[in-house]
Amino acid sequence: RNSARLPDYHRLDLSATFTPKPDSEKRFTSSWAFSIYNVYSRQNPFFIYYDLQSDPAAGSAQATAYKVSLFPVIPSVTWNFSWKGRKE
Repeated sequence: RNSARLPDYHRLDLSATFTPKPDSEKRFTSSWAFSIYNVYSRQNPFFIYYDLQSDPAAGSAQATAYKVSLFPVIPSVTWNFSWKGRKE
């Protein structure tokens, strides 16, 4: 009883950041980040639910576990910027 365990959870995330050369004309600096979450698309369980199938005539019941996973691979693109200080 209570000896069941969830499967191992693991994933591989990759990210690269591109920062353009600073431009004195612009009033801000920026960078782009490109990411991929769960690169090898592992179906990690988000939760597990149980369904009980019973047969009243036979007087038996069987529980079946179902694993529910979310999002296999998630790409992401992010633009970061910050304002430069005022020139006096």
